[in-house]
Amino acid sequence: MLSDVKISVEKTFSASTQNKDSITGHNYRVGIAINAITDSCFDDIVKSDDIDNLIIPMNNILLNSKFKVPSATNLAKYLALKVMRLKENITDVTVSVYETDTYCSTITVSRKRLYQ
Repeated sequence: MLSDVKISVEKTFSASTQNKDSITGHNYRVGIAINAITDSCFDDIVKSDDIDNLIIPMNNILLNSKFKVPSATNLAKYLALKVMRLKENITDVTVSVYETDTYCSTITVSRKRLYQ
């Protein structure tokens, strides 16, 4: 029997961004919520290691080297699309990227909307 399964994970990483005048360091907090359809509560769900493999490469880098515009919004979109591609049974992903304790950008990507 198929079930809707919802999991969430929170990760942190440190990185820097550069504008024309200076380089600024940020401690990012990333919240990822994943919805999937599965017939098993354990086998078909994204593992924490899968998420780590997306986050760890961004730790301690200059984000301008990876993104033309290294904003929280672009980070959220990038991560949401990467998570969506991890498993075919994922129906939607919501990613929130906190650049500071009070500023966050949130993106939701839906498989249905991606392929329409």
